[in-house]
Amino acid sequence: MKKILISTAIVLSVVLLSCGKEDIKPTSPEIKSGGLIVYEIDGHGLVVTAKEIGFMNWQDASNTCDTLVLNGYDDWYLPTKDELNQVYLMFKKTGNGILNGCYWSSTKSNNGVGHCIQLFFDGMQMEDPNDGNKYILRAVRVF
Repeated sequence: MKKILISTAIVLSVVLLSCGKEDIKPTSPEIKSGGLIVYEIDGHGLVVTAKEIGFMNWQDASNTCDTLVLNGYDDWYLPTKDELNQVYLMFKKTGNGILNGCYWSSTKSNNGVGHCIQLFFDGMQMEDPNDGNKYILRAVRVF
């Protein structure tokens, strides 16, 4: 009886480990329209810069996006907090990108002072009342 229980446990472990294996396998996001595809629906979507642009305060991040020309495109912008969360989820799913650091969004805080930020190590979004703090910038563009 003990051998049967051990054998059953081993088989069950193998089955559980193999279930959904394709779901957790990291894949690289496709490069299109100047950046990494965050999502695409019917030929339109959102891309993010393949690399972090820099570590800067909010005003510098906003100005950098306004003047950024990258991979032949000049319509990059600072992502909203919802777009930034989609970027985080894409990196988390694909395993392509360093999931640490804190990133700026263009979304104003609820009280109108400061802007929303997102921590990429856990996905948490917060409001920072001090736009002078320095966080990482990744720009996005729609296609």
